[in-house]
Amino acid sequence: MRKYLLSLGTLALVLFGAVPALASTTVKGTVNLTCMANATKTRDTATIAAWNTYSASISSALTARMNAANAAWVITNKATRQSAFRTLTTTYKNAVATAKLTLKNAKNVARNNYSTTAKTCGSVTVTSSELMIDIDTTL
Repeated sequence: MRKYLLSLGTLALVLFGAVPALASTTVKGTVNLTCMANATKTRDTATIAAWNTYSASISSALTARMNAANAAWVITNKATRQSAFRTLTTTYKNAVATAKLTLKNAKNVARNNYSTTAKTCGSVTVTSSELMIDIDTTL
């Protein structure tokens, strides 16, 4: 019985003694919640704009490729037609690569601006899932 009470007392001390320690490692200070909400909104608005620009660029590249392919198919000279297809393929690949790079750069700027702004919103330790950084990298 005595060992049982001693074990319960030790367990309670460990549990209740650990709770304040865990809380102090989680929050270093106060955070301005409105500031964080605005930072998140700004980041997400910039990310949406980046995706809209990417979508428009890809749509434009596909339209140009379609028009160039239609024009190439009416060329009767085989060598000239093949050259036209090589040109349209290269042009399309370059347009897609440029669109992807532009999207990547815009998303990086949005994330970096968010991180900088979040630091000014107060001293708080948050997980990457709360910052939604891990989620955003999959877009």
